[in-house]
Amino acid sequence: MAAAPAKPAKHLPGQAQLLAALQRSPWGCYLESNGAPDRSWDWIIAVGARRIFRWSQAVDAGDPLDALAAFRRSGEHNRPTPWLFGGLAYDLKNALVQAEKQQGQLRSGHPDPIGLPDLLWFEPELAYGARGGEIVALVKGAWPDAAKAPSVPGMEAGTPSPWCVDLDHTAHEAAVEAIRRHIRDGDVYEINLCAQFQATAPGLDTGRAFADLNARTQAPFAAHYKLGGTELLCASPERFLQVQGRTLRSQPIKGTAPRNTDPEADRALAERLAGSEKDRAENLMIVDLVRNDFARVCAPGTIRVPEICGVHHFPTVHHLISTVEGRLAEGLDGLDAIRHAFPMGSMTGAPKLMALDLIERYERHRRGWYSGSVGWISPEGDLDLNVVIRSLQYRHDTGMACVSAGGAITWDSNPTDEWAELQVKAAAVKQTVQQHVSGV
Repeated sequence: MAAAPAKPAKHLPGQAQLLAALQRSPWGCYLESNGAPDRSWDWIIAVGARRIFRWSQAVDAGDPLDALAAFRRSGEHNRPTPWLFGGLAYDLKNALVQAEKQQGQLRSGHPDPIGLPDLLWFEPELAYGARGGEIVALVKGAWPDAAKAPSVPGMEAGTPSPWCVDLDHTAHEAAVEAIRRHIRDGDVYEINLCAQFQATAPGLDTGRAFADLNARTQAPFAAHYKLGGTELLCASPERFLQVQGRTLRSQPIKGTAPRNTDPEADRALAERLAGSEKDRAENLMIVDLVRNDFARVCAPGTIRVPEICGVHHFPTVHHLISTVEGRLAEGLDGLDAIRHAFPMGSMTGAPKLMALDLIERYERHRRGWYSGSVGWISPEGDLDLNVVIRSLQYRHDTGMACVSAGGAITWDSNPTDEWAELQVKAAAVKQTVQQHVSGV
């Protein structure tokens, strides 16, 4: 079994001031690895937005990733390519399929209570990262002035409403059985089915809520994004894509079991997960899908799988995680990798295009940035992007809080077990929201 993630490092001198500046600013992000050993940075804090790139298929034309590449190159004259921070919404899939002229056409017709664009990236006013116990200036800039920072309009503090779910237990069971029929008929092998929990949480203290969520989960791809009135609080354990030089890496998760406070019972849960034929089959199918995605951008003969179905332990769950690596072909970069791998197989299914179509049929909400990705792109073109799961999407003006969760449906899926897994995945985020509404 893989070792548990290291305990989060103590705050370095200056980190608290950076976090305070982030909380005063309507734009910025805090990315935290919680001591994970394979991260480029222990943490990064970016504050403010010098330039902002938005792209939505509803209002913008052309290829979205070509537009993002142009934004990277269009900084001030004689200034190097900037650091960028931001993310990709799940529904970017529609534009990418259209740009690639693949067969079929994807759409998104469900309600979207959050309203984030398909692509949203910003060049910060300042950014610092920690590595090896030292803080490094990534973007040097003047510290934001709290008195001059624009306020973000929001609802007055109040009692949070009860959670409601768009796909209740009965509807979820019916969807699982319908998907099993598609699998029986040979349409697909696996589909990731998600439900969305919604509540109003007026006056949510997002800074304290993220700190609490991060302490609960110690996730290696945790992220708090402030996006001008909308926020994402994410406790993700999963990497979507990393580019280091020419090396491309993905670490899909399929297979989840809860933790238990009793060591013997906890060990039994992990061992049962390791030996689960259903969970291993889910994981192996997604590994094959990732290898297929990588084959479109990697040099021949360079794709390998150094870890298969490793059991990793987190404070709230055990996971099966695999690692797929390859070397980018000459002339291609990280944006090309995104184009051919997004949305990630672990949150869609196989074959991917059919899975995307059926997800739209059986889910009842737009996922937004859930099962999308957030992270950074360096001036050199390196990047590290997570899978947005175990997350909260929040709007200050309406107080709307959305928490999504799901799981892979295969022929062997049991609807009762799938519903229970969904509850386990959503629990920590829902509890955090309830505890951090101001005035409650």
